[in-house]
Amino acid sequence: MHGGDPVLDRVGEKGAGPAGAGRALLGDLVDTVVRLAPGADACGLTVQRAGGPLTIASAGELARLGDAQQYELGVGPCLESMREGVVVAVPDMVAERRWGGYPARAVAAGVRATLSLPLPGGETPGALNLYARTPGALGDADRQIGQQWADLLAGALATTQSLEEHRDQVGQLEQALVSRTVIGQATGLLMARADCDAAVALEALKRQSQHTNRKLREVAEELVAAHERGARTTAGPAGG
Repeated sequence: MHGGDPVLDRVGEKGAGPAGAGRALLGDLVDTVVRLAPGADACGLTVQRAGGPLTIASAGELARLGDAQQYELGVGPCLESMREGVVVAVPDMVAERRWGGYPARAVAAGVRATLSLPLPGGETPGALNLYARTPGALGDADRQIGQQWADLLAGALATTQSLEEHRDQVGQLEQALVSRTVIGQATGLLMARADCDAAVALEALKRQSQHTNRKLREVAEELVAAHERGARTTAGPAGG
């Protein structure tokens, strides 16, 4: 009934785009899981970051609430699935005795059943988490669909992370180019003022940077800005 899903048709297209498109793709995939899994009311994608677990895509308020409670307590089915690399099923949260106070909090938030599936392979641990408001709602069909989409999400996540790393590298390169440009401008101004060569002018900038405990780029930017203000003042108002 769900064959030919348009999200699947766009995997290659979005995966080849910028990092923002990769994030949008993860959101689309999670939305599709909820539509396909017959017992799921909500779905979330959890990954482990340096600062702790993080939901990077979700569909449905139930997933947001269920994930947040686990992150606050540091335990729960999705965290166990992600950390241990195993499928964790909770048919009825009311009867659950694992994870300390999490089951009671989950029930209070409306969660009655969950199914968490680890993302296979990859350097970043993660888990796909299905949530249901009805006990026993998540069965074999949900598990099969969840496993298939956990595999797909693992690939999409790896692509997104690669795009984000590339974006960061491009941003760092752009910053480096801007810094070199403004430092070059400041060096040229000093060369003209002091009638010195580039090495002497650059050394003067470095001494000022060390003396004021500021970055070389900041010193250069200040010098260039002061020169531009002076140029505008000398030129006076246009027209007349």
